[in-house]
Amino acid sequence: MPKTILVLDALASSYEHGDAFEIAVSTAASLLEYGVRERMGMGLLTLSDQTSFMAPSESLMERQKMMHHLVDIQYNGQDTHLLPGVERIARQLPQGAYFVVISPQKDEKIMELLRWADTRGMTPCHILIDTSESRRSAEWNAMLRGRGTRSFTVSHLQELPTVMGEVLYEFKRK
Repeated sequence: MPKTILVLDALASSYEHGDAFEIAVSTAASLLEYGVRERMGMGLLTLSDQTSFMAPSESLMERQKMMHHLVDIQYNGQDTHLLPGVERIARQLPQGAYFVVISPQKDEKIMELLRWADTRGMTPCHILIDTSESRRSAEWNAMLRGRGTRSFTVSHLQELPTVMGEVLYEFKRK
């Protein structure tokens, strides 16, 4: 299995309320747990006022560091662009990795980030956090899939197991 980088958008400007951020963090934690069970090299990049990166690892100790980071993380920072934070650590990102962006944003800024990952030999994926369950989410996912990018939506914590099953099926298929 290729290494996986989970990219968690933790910018306050991305979230209308704390519930959406809680779903985003739970999504990242669920994927990390799966990675440990399946012995996948999982890394975590959080983008907020402080960019934090933990390289992909299969180590239980490294996963625990990532989980502790997720427990303590706050959404902050007013920057509206995610790409500068990713570019700061670009040399540390492994080519051929899955690049899973977890964010409520569905706009040109996310497209720019997904294209950036693709041009660097990574496989981009967007997990859209949308607590409003808007029709725009389905349109966004369809547009990304039409461009060959995997995309999933999580609206409620109760949906997380189902969506994780779909995401992980795609990981295994690759």
